[in-house]
Amino acid sequence: MPTNAEAAADRPPAPSLPPDTRAIDIRDAGALSAIGTPERCGVFEVLRCFRRPATLQELSVASGVPAARLAAAVDDLARAGLVRALPARAKRRQPTYEVTCQQFVVTFDTADRAEAQAVRRHMDAVTSDLTKAVAEARGAIVADAKGAVSHESRGKFRLRPDQFQELRRRLHAVDEFVNQIAADSTVGDPVEPVLCDHVIEVKVTPLRKPLLPMPWILAADRRTAPALARAASESTVPTLSQREQEIAIALAHGSSRPEIARRLGLSPNTVATTSKRIYAKLGVSNRAELANRLGALARL
Repeated sequence: MPTNAEAAADRPPAPSLPPDTRAIDIRDAGALSAIGTPERCGVFEVLRCFRRPATLQELSVASGVPAARLAAAVDDLARAGLVRALPARAKRRQPTYEVTCQQFVVTFDTADRAEAQAVRRHMDAVTSDLTKAVAEARGAIVADAKGAVSHESRGKFRLRPDQFQELRRRLHAVDEFVNQIAADSTVGDPVEPVLCDHVIEVKVTPLRKPLLPMPWILAADRRTAPALARAASESTVPTLSQREQEIAIALAHGSSRPEIARRLGLSPNTVATTSKRIYAKLGVSNRAELANRLGALARL
């Protein structure tokens, strides 16, 4: 009979979270409070979008959060391990801050009823607060408002299995495209607040009052969180510019480089150079791998 130590040695090591993910245990009340409101989640997301260390002044301009409230939020995020401070140096007179991860996951034990209920309460509270904020920001917007996109179909629909599968594929493609838009959000040196100006549901409508962007918040059992976080990380397409997205999708559809050049009004050399850059960014070597990497986005 093997001893407990020998049995443990024979077991494969527990999977770890990917380096771009931070775990927040549901039992850690302090860390949980750091992401307990949409504003604090929004501060994290704005700082993440900088892609570089930022000062509190820059972060205040980008988020629109008053300095005192912002400092408290950043401090709490730092204590939760989601943000780190970089000390001032000779060329940098003010301390700067940066995120320590690209996403975070709330972990709990699904077999523990109290923990499962605590996760549900936390998620419900954040969702409720965000719903209220969106309702206030949206206000009364007429259906034909400038910049609004809306389509509604009513009637008796009888979908064949193949039609249902195609509808589901297209909705998934829209979801992939929306995620790509979110991934393409980068803050440079802002001169005005960097806020959300649209809320995306089935329809897209302009907001009367801008909102802070929200990060993805995963919730998973402690044993399955690493796999879930890894899948989320791997499903995110690295940031491509608008032009790179257009060329990547055209390549995945099978268009030749001369065809793409004519359609977009570019030179074949520009398309060839951009294609190489796309392949390098996505870590692919041919069109089949490119189409697989882009997934539903390439099938739009």
